[in-house]
Amino acid sequence: DEEGNVNLLGLEGEQVYSKLVTTGVSRIVYGNEDLEELLAVSKNFESEVLENVNDIQTQEASYNKRQRKRKKRRERKLTAEQKAYNEVAKRAALNANFIAYSGIDENGDAIIVLEEQHLVVVTTTTTDANGNTTTTTTYYYHYDDLIMAKFIDDEVVQNYYKKSFVSVNVPLQKSLDVLLKDGEINIMTQGHIVKTDYDLQNVKDYELKAFERKDRIPGMRKKFFTYRKTIDENTILAPAQFRRKVAWYKISIK
Repeated sequence: DEEGNVNLLGLEGEQVYSKLVTTGVSRIVYGNEDLEELLAVSKNFESEVLENVNDIQTQEASYNKRQRKRKKRRERKLTAEQKAYNEVAKRAALNANFIAYSGIDENGDAIIVLEEQHLVVVTTTTTDANGNTTTTTTYYYHYDDLIMAKFIDDEVVQNYYKKSFVSVNVPLQKSLDVLLKDGEINIMTQGHIVKTDYDLQNVKDYELKAFERKDRIPGMRKKFFTYRKTIDENTILAPAQFRRKVAWYKISIK
């Protein structure tokens, strides 16, 4: 930070047998001279955040009476390890194992943005009339909900933003960018810029003009950003790509 102190930002988790899940965030601050511990804060994810980003909670909330009965019957057949994992998973952000951004604002408060990321691999085998088999493997890279946290002294405020994006066979070099400007956090995702104040109380999203249907590029049926470069606090340079077609965009944060 501006005082030269060392800030360590990380994730809190719980291990169930061989599996590890993320249940919260932490910050440790060490002095700039003798590395004396000045502050240590950890906080589990708030229930409101988990209700919106935890896949298990979201799914179970939509169950009807018949589905809940089926769920109970399935649970009776689970092993001890599976039961333990399911219990911990209810209070965890299952796929939020990646800190997409961490930084210090002008007030010396630490900010982190987590993104839920996971990979689904689908392998299919087909056989033609001559008995020849073909095996195809497709990789689906998921970039989903965001969890935002800010450490203010020994307090931690949290919020979330729901989104979903899938890239097929091509992982994104960088899934999002974050700019801190004029008391706001600006998060650039695929097709949107998410804005929130430093207190994380008011989260809004804005669609990028580059992704509007009227902004068409010949030969580019659809587009997504595979890479972004932050030029300064107001400008991001990014190539929108679809197959071999590439168009460069200069995005201004206002």
